[in-house]
Amino acid sequence: MPAIRKCAKCGENTLISSMGIFKASRPYQCTNCDMIIKLTPLAMLGMQFTVLTALSIGALSWLIFFSAEATKLSSIIIAYAVWIFMSAAVIGVIIAKIKNHSKNPYALDGNGNILQSYSKFQKQDKQDNKAPTDSWIESKSLLFGLISPVLLIAIVIAAIGLLYYIDTNFFN
Repeated sequence: MPAIRKCAKCGENTLISSMGIFKASRPYQCTNCDMIIKLTPLAMLGMQFTVLTALSIGALSWLIFFSAEATKLSSIIIAYAVWIFMSAAVIGVIIAKIKNHSKNPYALDGNGNILQSYSKFQKQDKQDNKAPTDSWIESKSLLFGLISPVLLIAIVIAAIGLLYYIDTNFFN
């Protein structure tokens, strides 16, 4: 279930998600001043940063090591310039999206708990008097988003290594 956020424009705890399902960014609308802002979950931002960093490093590697012009100093300088531009663009976009989270923080009650909103798409769970989580990834942190793609790749590489080990030692 989406949490209520504090509106950056009017300062009230009235920024509520206007969507019942998860997408890459969730639109929030203030019920007080009608401001609309799209917020990307922090874990998604971490995943985007990790994947785009890996892609930019791959592009740099290709430009330097596999290009036909890799021996020329001018080509290497151009490759580094392209890589620095790509990296700056990625970091700029991610930082801008993180700033939106800090400008519109979660609304807290008197005990420091995050206030939750109920929409017409959500039914309250009668067993424990809590509403179901709207999106699993929205409850995760930026650090989870940074680490999860790396862990997924490590698991895939470990599985490939295990299959290779089994193939070479038991089937030859």
